[in-house]
Amino acid sequence: IMPSLVGSEMCIRDRYIKEQLYVLLPIALCIFILTLITTVSVVSISVNGQLRAYAVFYICGARRKDCLLISAVYSLIVCIFSGVLSLCALVFLTHKTQTVIHFGLYEAAAIHIILIIFLCLSAIVPMTVMHRNQPKDILKKE
Repeated sequence: IMPSLVGSEMCIRDRYIKEQLYVLLPIALCIFILTLITTVSVVSISVNGQLRAYAVFYICGARRKDCLLISAVYSLIVCIFSGVLSLCALVFLTHKTQTVIHFGLYEAAAIHIILIIFLCLSAIVPMTVMHRNQPKDILKKE
């Protein structure tokens, strides 16, 4: 809070912030839901594309846990890369434009929660896809 603001100016500023939050909160919620759906879709497509490789790994002696570990490392690399890009975009946008949104402790906690949800989904989806398909059946398909 700026010390030069008096009561009425603070009320105007607080009302402006609340209006901005009411406008941005539904958009952020929709983006979060869309991100969850996209995460499940991308991970499913990636695992389906790699099923043949996982089947070969499994036939050569790798356990399902090893195949899941490969998928988890891939997801972690994607997560780190997207986190770095997002952080760069956030720094660029917050320094170039005036907005009521500031990056602080709560925002950092929200980002970490979203990353944990992404990594959990990235672990659950491959387990379900891999357990539905037997390696010998996957290799017979093509």
